[in-house]
Amino acid sequence: MKKVLVIEDNKCSRRLYERFLGLEGYEVRSAADGRTGLELLKSWKPDLLVLDYMLPDMTGEDICRVLRETPELKSVLILMITAHTYKASDEHCMKMGADGYLEKNFKPEQLKVYVEALLRKGKPSEK
Repeated sequence: MKKVLVIEDNKCSRRLYERFLGLEGYEVRSAADGRTGLELLKSWKPDLLVLDYMLPDMTGEDICRVLRETPELKSVLILMITAHTYKASDEHCMKMGADGYLEKNFKPEQLKVYVEALLRKGKPSEK
């Protein structure tokens, strides 16, 4: 069973992603902030990270940088999710190490398709 970590500060969105991905057969854990998420990343080592770009304590960019610079976490795939398209374009997210990008207000089916595609691809982006 593939493991997916969700780092999302919005409680409703976080629970929705958790529930939906769990129903799709993934083992899912979540965190409401970047620091807690990084601790889970290090201890649980998921296959994929669903990451909100704007968090209360750090940005998705900060977390991407930590993942791509940490040897034991480099293989974690990253799907960036954001409502701030003016701050985080798909091009910008890919340049910082994300493997995929979704703008908020997407349909749950879109999340499913992106998660499946990234896990099938199975290799994180190179900076």
